[in-house]
Amino acid sequence: MKKLFTLIFALATLLVQAQFSTPGTGVVWNLDSLVNNSAGVVTWNDDHYEITNTVTIAAADALNIFEDVTVVFHDLAGIESEGALTIDAPVKATFTAIDSTSTNKWRGFKLVAGHITHIRNAEFLFGGGIRSQTGIFTVEGSKFYKNFYKSGSTSGSYASSAAVDLSGYGEVINCSFILNQRGAVASGSNVGTKAIIRNNYMFGNTTENSNRPQINMGPAGEGDTTFIIGNTVIGNGSTNAGGIAYSSLLGVPGSVVIDSNTVDLNRYGITLTGSPISGAIRHNIITDNNIQNNPNLGGSGINLTASNSSADQDVIVTGNVISGNLWGITIIGYPRVNMGNADPANFNPGGNQFSNNGNGGVLYDLFNNGPVEQYAMFNQWGVATQDSASIEGVVNHVVDDPALGRVHFMPAYQFQTYFTVESESGEPLAGVEIAIDGLAESLVTDAQGGAFAMMTPGNYTYTAILEGYANNNGTFEVGTSATEVVIVMNLPRYLLSFYIYDESFAPVEGAFIDVDGNVLLTAANGTASIEVMNGMYPYTVSKEGYYPVNGEAVVQDSNSELAIQLNSTSVPTYTLSFLVTDPDATPLEAALIEIPGQQSLTTGADGTASVNLPDGDYTYTVSLEGYVSGSGSVTINGAAEEVVVVLEPVAPETWMLTFTVSAQAGVLEGVEININGTLLITSEEGVAQIELPDGVYPYTAAAPGFDFYEGSVTISGADVEEVIFMTTGLEISPVAGLRVYPNPVTDRLYIEGATLAEATLYALDGRQLMQQQLSGNAMDLGNLKSGTYLLRIVSGGNASVVVIVKE
Repeated sequence: MKKLFTLIFALATLLVQAQFSTPGTGVVWNLDSLVNNSAGVVTWNDDHYEITNTVTIAAADALNIFEDVTVVFHDLAGIESEGALTIDAPVKATFTAIDSTSTNKWRGFKLVAGHITHIRNAEFLFGGGIRSQTGIFTVEGSKFYKNFYKSGSTSGSYASSAAVDLSGYGEVINCSFILNQRGAVASGSNVGTKAIIRNNYMFGNTTENSNRPQINMGPAGEGDTTFIIGNTVIGNGSTNAGGIAYSSLLGVPGSVVIDSNTVDLNRYGITLTGSPISGAIRHNIITDNNIQNNPNLGGSGINLTASNSSADQDVIVTGNVISGNLWGITIIGYPRVNMGNADPANFNPGGNQFSNNGNGGVLYDLFNNGPVEQYAMFNQWGVATQDSASIEGVVNHVVDDPALGRVHFMPAYQFQTYFTVESESGEPLAGVEIAIDGLAESLVTDAQGGAFAMMTPGNYTYTAILEGYANNNGTFEVGTSATEVVIVMNLPRYLLSFYIYDESFAPVEGAFIDVDGNVLLTAANGTASIEVMNGMYPYTVSKEGYYPVNGEAVVQDSNSELAIQLNSTSVPTYTLSFLVTDPDATPLEAALIEIPGQQSLTTGADGTASVNLPDGDYTYTVSLEGYVSGSGSVTINGAAEEVVVVLEPVAPETWMLTFTVSAQAGVLEGVEININGTLLITSEEGVAQIELPDGVYPYTAAAPGFDFYEGSVTISGADVEEVIFMTTGLEISPVAGLRVYPNPVTDRLYIEGATLAEATLYALDGRQLMQQQLSGNAMDLGNLKSGTYLLRIVSGGNASVVVIVKE
C-alpha cells in the first residue's frame, strides 16, 4: 500500500506540473470547465481558482470569465491565448501571484498574433504583465499593480517594456497602473501600433529606475494615429523615468495626439523623437518634471527631437500649461513646430502658458536648439511684461546663436475668443458685423454665425450690427484660455401706444387693453404703451360701464399710436351699417372698414358690416385688395344710419404694344389690325399702337392687295414691338423646316430647309437692301450695319419672314 500511495502521489504531481492547451475544436471554455478538463492545471481551492502552469487557448477556442473571481497563479504559470479571451466581471476579477515575494512569480498573459481580447474590471497583481501581439486588444476599468520584468523565454515575464506591451491595435481605457517595475503602457518601435490610451491613472511606474517613460509608444503606422488623452502620469522619485514618449526611430510613419493629460514629477514631461511623425500636443498640464535635476539629461516639459536635416516631424503645440520644469519646450535638430501662428493657412491660437521653467538660475521657456525657423505666437510667457524685450529673456534662438533658427513669438499673450451670433429663436446669423473696442477691424460672422479673434486678456465692449435687427451692445471678458461669447440679435422693437377717450373726448383711466398676450392699464391721461416687433396685433379695449372695442394695430418700422373712443353703456347708441359693392352692385366680402377711434369692421359674404355708435360725426375708409379704397363721413343723430360704398376695381397695369407694318415697297398705311376686340389702323409711318395688360393676344392684319396676315403676340411686364411684313401673290403658308442661324448674327447667316430659294433683306421701313438666289445655304452680312432687319425667304411657292438682329 505504501508503494501504491507513492505512485499515485507522483502521478498527481506530474499532472499538476503539465501544461494544458484547449484542443481547438471551437469550444467556449470557462474556469469551471478548465477545472474539469485540465488534469489539475486549473483547480478550485476553497474560495479561489489556482493555475499551476501554462494554459493555452487555441486559435479556434475561447475563454470567458464573467464572474467576480480570484485566480491565483503559481510561479511561472500564465495564460497564453491564440483565440478569443473575454474577462468582463460585474465588479472585479483578480489575477495574482500565489507568492508575491517569489523571484519567479507568474508570467502574466501572452496574447499571440491573431487573438481577440477584451478585459474589463480586472486587476493584475505581482505578475509578468500583458503582452499583446498583433491582434485586437482592449482593457478597461482594470488595475495593474507591481507587475515585474524578468528576462527568459521560458521563465521570464511575458511583458518586457511595460505592464502592458502592445502591438497592432490596442485600447487602454480608465485603468490604473501603480508601481510597476517597468512602464505602464508601451509598444515597439519597428511595428505600427495604433493605440488609444485614455483616462488612465499612472503613478510611480518604472520602479527599477531605468530610462523608460511611464507611457512609451512607438509609431502608429501609415495613415494611423495613436491617441493619448486624459491620463494622469505622476512620478514617484524614479529619477530616470519619464512621463509620455512617442517615437519613430526606424522610419515607420504615424501620427499622435497627446491631449488633456496631467504629467507631473517625472524626469521629463512629453517627448517626441524621430521621423516621420505628425503630432498634436495640446491642453496638457505639464508641471515639475525635474526630479533628476540634470538639465543636460532631461527636465523638459516638452521635448521634440529630429536629428536629421531631412527629417519629417511636424508638431502642433496648443493650450498647454508648462510650469516648474528645467526647460519649458526644447526643440533639438529639425522638427517643425507650430506653437502659435497668425498665418491663416497655418493658424494656431497658441495659448500655451509658461511659468518658472529654468535651471542654473536662468529661465528657459523655449530653447530652439536647431536651425529651423519656428512660430510661437499668442502664448503667455514666464515674464511679468509680455513685450518683445522681456520675452527675449526666456527664449533661446538666433538672437543668442546665429546658427539657430528664429522664433517668432510676437504678438504674445493673446487667446482665441469665439463669437456665436444667433437670433432670438436660436438660428445662426451670418454676415453680422461685430465691432470691438480696441480691434482695428470688425469681425463678420460666417454661415454658422461664428467669428473669432485673438485677443489679450481684459474687458471689452462690442457692437453687433445686422440689417433688419436692433444693434446689440455688450461687454465680455477675455481670460487666459479660449473664451466664448454668445450674442443674441433681437428684431427691432417699436412703441405701440394707446390713447383711450370717451364721448366727451376726456381720457379714460383704468381701461384694460389686451394686446400681444399682455394686459395694459391706462393711466390717468388715458395712455398705455408696449414695445413690440413689426407685425399685426389684435387688441381689445374694455372697462366696466363701456362697450368693448376690438381692433388690430399695425407696426411697421416705426412707433405706432392709436386713439380709441370708448362709448358708455349709459349713452344710447345706434346702428351704423355698411354695404360694400362693386360697380355692378355685387357685394364684396372681406372689405376692411376702419373708423378712427373705433374697432375695425370686416364685411361678410353679403357685403355688409355694422357697429353700434352714439351720436356724433364719424369718418371711415373702406379697402379691399384689388379695389381702389373709398372714404367718407357719416353723422349719427338719434337714429340708425346706412352707408353704401361702391369700390372701383383697380385697373390692371398696361403696356404699349406697337405694330410696325411694311411690305416690299415700304411701310404700309391704312392696314387694319384686329386685336382684343379693337380695330387699329396704321399711320402713314406704318405704325399702330394699343395699351394692353399682360396676356397672349391673337391678331389679324389686312390690307387691299395683300395676303391676309394672322399672328399672336405675348405681353409680359414690358412694352412690346411687333413687326408685320405683308406679302402678295403668294400662299401664306410658311416655308416648312426652315432654320435660320445664328440670330443675332455677326457676319455669315446660314439658311437651311429652303431649296432653290430666294432671300430678300429689308429694313424695317420696307426698303429692300439685298436680294440673293440661294445656290448655297449662306448669306454674307458682314458689311451690314448693326440693327434689326426683315429677311423674306421664298421657296416652293411658300414664304417666311424672319426678324434678323445684326450685331
